[in-house]
Amino acid sequence: MTDQPQPAAPMPAADSAETEEQRRALRRYRMGATGLLVAMGGIFVGSHFLPGQGTYAMGLLQAGTEAALVGGLADWFAVTALFRRPLGLPIPHTALIPSNHERIARRLGRFVTRWFLAPEVLEERLKTLHAAQRLGSWLIHPDNSRTAARRIAELLPAALSAAGDERLRALVQRSLTARLRQADVAPLLGQLLAAVPDEDFETLLTQGVSLAREQLVLNEARIHAIVTERSAWWLPKAVDRRVAKTLIAAAFETLDDLEDPDNDLRRRLTEVLRDFRERLRTDPELHARIRSMKNGLLRHPQVQEAMARAWDDLRRTLVDGASRPDSRLRLGLEETLLSMGRRLLEDADLRRAIDERVEAAVAAVLVPWREEIGRFIEDVVRRWDTATLTERLELTVGRDLQFIRVNGTLVGALVGCLLYVAVEALT
Repeated sequence: MTDQPQPAAPMPAADSAETEEQRRALRRYRMGATGLLVAMGGIFVGSHFLPGQGTYAMGLLQAGTEAALVGGLADWFAVTALFRRPLGLPIPHTALIPSNHERIARRLGRFVTRWFLAPEVLEERLKTLHAAQRLGSWLIHPDNSRTAARRIAELLPAALSAAGDERLRALVQRSLTARLRQADVAPLLGQLLAAVPDEDFETLLTQGVSLAREQLVLNEARIHAIVTERSAWWLPKAVDRRVAKTLIAAAFETLDDLEDPDNDLRRRLTEVLRDFRERLRTDPELHARIRSMKNGLLRHPQVQEAMARAWDDLRRTLVDGASRPDSRLRLGLEETLLSMGRRLLEDADLRRAIDERVEAAVAAVLVPWREEIGRFIEDVVRRWDTATLTERLELTVGRDLQFIRVNGTLVGALVGCLLYVAVEALT
């Protein structure tokens, strides 16, 4: 099976205005360097037609311009040979960047791996990063914490959608069920009821009776339906209705008795509830029964469905809060981030702990994968279009290379003059 050639990868898009400005600057500096070279050549040629041939001054002028011409041409050739073949001639070791695209990609990947992702380099750099200090200094500014809260809120709906409703619903259902199974609710309920004074306990009982009355009124039709459903098929419907009315009336009478503070039934129920409140705190057998009832209730399909629907309500609340700038979600996130920033600046131990974890996390990700990162860089650069890569590199460093040409021309002129002076002095 042969390897299929990979298509050229597009280079990252560059800013068109910036690129055009780089092109103009490169043309300007290239014309300057070339103009200086042409001027030296013109002076050199023209000096041979001027009077005073053979004099010291004319010899110095000709030697300097000749050396400048040689130095400028040599540097022009060297700079041009980096990016293309000078004058289009197939001269060996020219057009170095296009000809060595593969090697550049390979060397660049190895360079990054060796000098940027080496464990000792990462460790030294991460120790000076002070991520917690920087984060805290940024978050304590209200505008920054507000921006961060807005970004988090904007990302929340997409994150929830990416995670998947069914998976999150099942996760919430499992989590709620596990936490409720572990919770021993009897002692907690006993402590809560023990904190209620007797007079408030009576008020709670009265409110409970009122709530039961409201539910009885709301569910009269349901009670009639249940009686009819469970009644013998041969009984007339009128009998079923009379039985249902009798049951409802009896229930209302019982509730009336329970609302009367002087009623014996209410007093007995109050004593039973007070005794039950005390037993909730101290009776292990009652705790076990309540725990068993709770776990049995958790297994009921309707309870499981209700807990599953809790995710739908939570998701609706989160998405709605994320979309409104004045929502409690955003305001809460903003306040939390502000508080986090203050805490990070005040707590040196917390900063140290966070920095250590950041260092460990970054090192754990980058160090084992540094060879893969180097190969990724190599592969990306290798697949870049050669012509585009060459142009980008020339636009980036071309201006500085034109100064090399200028310097070569001027230094050549100086060296030519010095050599002429030295030769004249020795002869």
